[in-house]
Amino acid sequence: MTVTYNLNVSTASHLLAFYKVMFRWKGSVWKLVAAEMIVWYLLVVVTLAIDVCFIAKTSFGHEYHKFISWLSKCANSNFIETLPFLLGFTTGFCFDRWFAIFGCLDWPNNAAHMLNTFMRRQKLSAKREAKLRNTFARHLRLAYILIFRDISMTTRKRAPTLEGLVKAGMISEKELQMLHSGRISEEACKYWIPLQWIIVRIREMRATSKKDSLMSDYESVEFFQEIATLRGNLGDLLSFDWVPMPIAFMQIITAAVYITMMLTVFTVQDGVIDYDGNVDYLKGSWTIISLSTQLLLYLGWMKSVHVIINPFGEDDDDFEMEWLLDHHTGVLNTLLVKRASGQQVAPTKGIDAQPNLVLSHTVGSLLRAKDRGIKGSMADMKTEEPIEYMPTT
Repeated sequence: MTVTYNLNVSTASHLLAFYKVMFRWKGSVWKLVAAEMIVWYLLVVVTLAIDVCFIAKTSFGHEYHKFISWLSKCANSNFIETLPFLLGFTTGFCFDRWFAIFGCLDWPNNAAHMLNTFMRRQKLSAKREAKLRNTFARHLRLAYILIFRDISMTTRKRAPTLEGLVKAGMISEKELQMLHSGRISEEACKYWIPLQWIIVRIREMRATSKKDSLMSDYESVEFFQEIATLRGNLGDLLSFDWVPMPIAFMQIITAAVYITMMLTVFTVQDGVIDYDGNVDYLKGSWTIISLSTQLLLYLGWMKSVHVIINPFGEDDDDFEMEWLLDHHTGVLNTLLVKRASGQQVAPTKGIDAQPNLVLSHTVGSLLRAKDRGIKGSMADMKTEEPIEYMPTT
């Protein structure tokens, strides 16, 4: 889930404004680099112990430490100095891509509001209106389910098969056959088909009787444009997931960081043991601290790039796709299913007889489900000052 910290940094003028953020664990750089840094420290200790105990005082030790000194210079000039350029370029590219993806997370609120505003209730019976509302809400919900389950691991675990959506009441058997019977391959994501069903239903009602149509000419054009915008944004999500950063470039960055880490396991001996095999503990301690700090920054930088490459994954700072799906379901149920009077009028038969449908969890997704969502950073803040309203003049 997304880790928020705006409340902790609500002011930058305080001396200790950012200390809470620096020592948080969830989603932090410490959590990302903990495993690699522990392995690096263990390898440094093991190699230093082998050098001091078995190599330093031998005849081979002098030549060995000359080689380590040369290796240290090569590592500093060829690897460590080029890492900021590689990581900086990659970070800029990934952040631009991340913000573009975030901008494509379209919400169904506009389409639902338009249906509420444009729908001519006086032309429909209460039962007919309720059925149309439930059908439109279900089709909009189904479009989000189909796109999210193809780009998000959490949603895929919650809706692993299309047949399971039939059992959950998200789609009927006939509609599932229509999804499979098209000329498009079975592997293609058909998120746009439920949106097309909404357009076809409205056009069919208009073709039957222009006086009894669901919307006027202007209203139908506006609504169809909103559906087209929604379809385009959902398609952009699929495109971003389909075309990631070139894998060769990602391999170069990852290999450069890990090779640098492996080289520093040996080059740290250059600052601890001299050519004659004498150990300088003070200089060695400073060498280990400076190298580990430098590696922590580069490794954390690389791990941050790994996190934002795929914001639909299961990292702490990835998009909350399951919550978005539940939110969209709640919005559609609220705006479309409930009548203006607050009472629900639903048909007695068919898949749309149960209006407030929510995509059920599988066992695996239920274990991961948490109470989370979008709210302001100050929503949980409690003021300690007494609340007293004073009259103003």
